Amino acid sequence: MKAGDTLLIGAEMQLAKDHLWFVITGECELSGRCAIVSLTTLREGKDQTMVLDVGDHPFIKHPSIILYQDARLISMQRLDLWVAKQKIRTHKPCSAQMLRLIQDGLLGSDDTAGDVEDFCRRLWKSPKR
Repeated sequence: MKAGDTLLIGAEMQLAKDHLWFVITGECELSGRCAIVSLTTLREGKDQTMVLDVGDHPFIKHPSIILYQDARLISMQRLDLWVAKQKIRTHKPCSAQMLRLIQDGLLGSDDTAGDVEDFCRRLWKSPKR
């Protein structure tokens, strides 16, 4: 698994239904973890740092956002195991351009969890704002 891959994850993260998650970092050599962010329906009052629409990715059927407040760090080994056991499914990877925009949005959103932002800044060697 690598940055740009997407996964349909639901029950494994205690979600009522599958959501599309973007793997936005490669595996960190020190921790074995990667950062992932989810896609959700665009709703009033939600962070609109990264708005996506139909055509931006084959999974998207209506205006959606990246839910940076739900960004997570997860073991790459766990994701690989879930895929192997068919507990989660892979979907079409996102484009390099979309990945870059999602990554930039993670660093620009006020809603990104501090531990995820710090992890990504260290990995990408990006200074704090």
